[in-house]
Amino acid sequence: KEKKGGGGRAGPHRIAPHRTVAIQGSSSCDGGGMQSPVDLPKCAVPEVREAIRLAWGRRAVSLSNSGKTVQLTVRADDLQGRMNANGLAYTLLQCHFHWGSEHTIGGEQRPLCIHCVHRRDDDSGRFGVLGILFAVAEASPNSFLALIEE
Repeated sequence: KEKKGGGGRAGPHRIAPHRTVAIQGSSSCDGGGMQSPVDLPKCAVPEVREAIRLAWGRRAVSLSNSGKTVQLTVRADDLQGRMNANGLAYTLLQCHFHWGSEHTIGGEQRPLCIHCVHRRDDDSGRFGVLGILFAVAEASPNSFLALIEE
């Protein structure tokens, strides 16, 4: 089964819709109900949560372009990047880019999103994905993207 979504506008750029495929036999993926893209609601009052802690440092990565996304994959001998969220520890595996955010907030799509995929450290086979949404700016340097440019 396929579920269509996205396809909104971000500034003057037309963004292509994202498509997802359900995985048969998976309770969370069967039928596509827990799949991307997701339209997250805007919060009238922001919820206060414990901050996500990142300790990525400088990692050795390989860069690939699949024609669909650009991906930075951490080399197997350098899996030392860490994320802590909600009391759980994760190891950084890769970051990939979406030109036209995969998810929307209140129906609004952003022009760029980076997903950094982490494996949970407790051998549960679960993952934690940190999504960073961007807006297009004239001359405002971005500290995260500056790290990649080095």
